[in-house]
Amino acid sequence: MARSIFALFSAFLAGMLAGVLAVGSGGSAPDGAHPPELVSEHPAAETSQPLNGAAQGAALATPAPANPTPGTGQVPNRDGSDGDRLRVLSAAWAGMQDELRQLKGRVSGLEQRLAASSSAGEPSRPVRPANEEERRARLLEAGVASELAAEIVGREAKNELDRLELRDVALREGWFGSDRYREELGRLEAQEPDLRAEIGDEAYDRYLYAAGADNRVRIGSVIPGSAAEEVGLAAGDLIEAYDGGRIFTFAGLQDATSEGERGDLVPVDIKRQDGSRLQAWLPRGPLGVRLDRTRADPDA
Repeated sequence: MARSIFALFSAFLAGMLAGVLAVGSGGSAPDGAHPPELVSEHPAAETSQPLNGAAQGAALATPAPANPTPGTGQVPNRDGSDGDRLRVLSAAWAGMQDELRQLKGRVSGLEQRLAASSSAGEPSRPVRPANEEERRARLLEAGVASELAAEIVGREAKNELDRLELRDVALREGWFGSDRYREELGRLEAQEPDLRAEIGDEAYDRYLYAAGADNRVRIGSVIPGSAAEEVGLAAGDLIEAYDGGRIFTFAGLQDATSEGERGDLVPVDIKRQDGSRLQAWLPRGPLGVRLDRTRADPDA
């Protein structure tokens, strides 16, 4: 992909340069064309009448036209426009070379990031379900019973239709965005199936993975002086559970750390980059880490 972008941009630059060169050479006569006639700047010189003394002096003082350039029939441009054209072309070429160097740097950075992701062993991400049939298939793949999977998908579809109907009616009747609309929307949200609660944490974890969604929270970096640094947490660690509850999202971790009595020690289950696991005890409250989303095989 990165090489395709680079090739397309290079072709674009080449086309631009060709266009500039074509414009710059537009004044040249085609090969084989007759040279333009040289018109005298002194009409009196073209008559058969003899010149008087003053006219002869003026004629002699006037520089003779330059000879055509051999092989072209063109009179060299004496006003410096060729030099100006060359300077414009040189500046354009330098600008394109600079843009090309910048593009090479971006492509190189992208290739390095892709290589780092591959070397880190991050699994390829499947396409997320595009319709109810694909969603049902992913639920079955996660180990959900066929009847339950069909029921969940059906209820989700109905809830989605109810939301669309609510919005349409509210817009037509002029109460979209009002307290009434928010109340009705909250009622529908409360009726939406809680997939995690219905199929359980293990199946929910496998479903997220099969559906190509993020199912892990990874530590991107540890803030110095934080509780996480004191217990030895490090960048790359996966936070799999907090106080016995599985963690799949940022919001899930934030909710868990805000519950209970602040300062109470709770267990935090960690999976390290080498595959080993540890349980650290941290005071309830902010961990002091910066987080990344990621995806990991539940069975690995």
